[in-house]
Amino acid sequence: MTQEWREWSREKLEHEYSPSQWAKRPYAEYALLLEASSEVSRRSIGDQLVTEQYGPGSRNILAWVEPASRNEIFVWIHGGYWQGSSIAEALGGVEALVSQGFGFAAIEYTLAPEITVAGIVDECEYALQWLQGQNPGSQIILGGHSAGAHLALAVAARNQVAGLVLVSGVFDLRPIAETSINDALGLTQTQAHDLSPILVNFPYPCPSEVLVGGEESPSFHEQARTAFEYLSKMGSESKLLSISGLDHFDIILSGEHLKSFLRLANR
Repeated sequence: MTQEWREWSREKLEHEYSPSQWAKRPYAEYALLLEASSEVSRRSIGDQLVTEQYGPGSRNILAWVEPASRNEIFVWIHGGYWQGSSIAEALGGVEALVSQGFGFAAIEYTLAPEITVAGIVDECEYALQWLQGQNPGSQIILGGHSAGAHLALAVAARNQVAGLVLVSGVFDLRPIAETSINDALGLTQTQAHDLSPILVNFPYPCPSEVLVGGEESPSFHEQARTAFEYLSKMGSESKLLSISGLDHFDIILSGEHLKSFLRLANR
């Protein structure tokens, strides 16, 4: 990733890394749409969807459906800049996967400032390992949106997964440490470097798709491109997709991440 951001003003950095300023509508409206979509899916799936605790924290929960006729589980990590959102926004459209026999799981985690970013990565790793323990032999395709994409890649650098779906992610945290987003995170530049998955080794190559909305800021496009180049360099068969007409939030409402999962599961 280029270091051009180091020369930018604080105002420009804030603008580049504020998805709401590039979106078609306010995030509050998108949040309502995401929650409504998730509720439709929850009702459609019914008793197949269970919520369980994977760790001791109050937010150490996941909502999941066991795989049926297929062996693959799509494990999804929500975004929110490590300090917001929940699995209440993360279930939209997954009934289509469940109806085809796939498994699905949405991970919730403790939010900053109650916990550090490093601690959130640990929690998501615990959740993945819990699921692997419950589903021995299943193929896990791990994905996430925004901060969740960062968490997914960070966890995949520690654990072998069958595939990755990374949507509108931030994979180099150093620019974030210079914005107001960092007020709750408290990252130093050294910590931001060490917690940036594209700046460490990736010992577990896997097929991957990196997505970004065509309407997102240039910095989000650069983050996506850098992640794609990193994964390719590390031996992963990777694909970069810029989805025309979509912003940071309606890219999830569109279900593009579910299409990516299906492509990876059926390859």
